[in-house]
Amino acid sequence: MKAPEYWYRLLMRPASEGFPRNGFLRYEIDETKYGLLVYDRKLDAGELSHFDLETVTNVGMYDGMNLCYYIDGNDRYMATVSFTEFRGRKVAHLSKKDLDGHILEVEAITVNELMRLIEAGELSE
Repeated sequence: MKAPEYWYRLLMRPASEGFPRNGFLRYEIDETKYGLLVYDRKLDAGELSHFDLETVTNVGMYDGMNLCYYIDGNDRYMATVSFTEFRGRKVAHLSKKDLDGHILEVEAITVNELMRLIEAGELSE
C-alpha cells in the first residue's frame, strides 16, 4: 500500500530552505507560478498560514458533496460544496440550505478554511 501524500500549493513565493522540512518528500511543477510541495504528513493551519500554502490534497473529492453543519450547536443544516478559480486560486463555495433544500446563503471561503472546518468537525458527511 502506498503511503499517503499531502500536496500544498505555494501561493506567494518559490520553494526555499525556509519551508517546513519535517515530512517533506518533493517539489512538483504544475501550471501555477510557484508549484507544489509534497509531504508525508498533513501540515497544520499555522504552517499553512505562515508559509502561504494552500491545501490541494483530496479537495476535489468534496466537489458537489453535501456536508452537514450546525448552527448554535443544535440545528442541523446541509451545505453543498463547489469550487471556482479566482485569480489563479481555488475558492470553495458553501451553498447553505435548510432541511427543505432552500438556499439560505452562499459563502465563499478559502480551500484551507474548508479543510479546517472539515478537520475540526464543523462540517461533516
